[in-house]
Amino acid sequence: MNPHSAFAMSDEPDGSVRVAFEFEGSDVARVNADSRAVLAQGPAPGQGGGFSDRHAVDTVTADGSLVVMRVTPRSGAYVLSDLSSGPVLFATC
Repeated sequence: MNPHSAFAMSDEPDGSVRVAFEFEGSDVARVNADSRAVLAQGPAPGQGGGFSDRHAVDTVTADGSLVVMRVTPRSGAYVLSDLSSGPVLFATC
């Protein structure tokens, strides 16, 4: 995982959440797409349980310096809360 220079999160009309990260270049983005895709399906440090208890990972793609992750929250789970409680998935390093 590397520091990102920009971050955005949006609720989509279909109920999914889109998360975008911008990195210093395409090589860094590709590595972070792979590592964050694994992390997004693993344990949720500092929160208990796992991220897979909170959401399903639909896609994680790298395009140039941009990484876009699409997840679908599980019923009763809120992806935005991962920003304030053990925010390792969205960490800037």
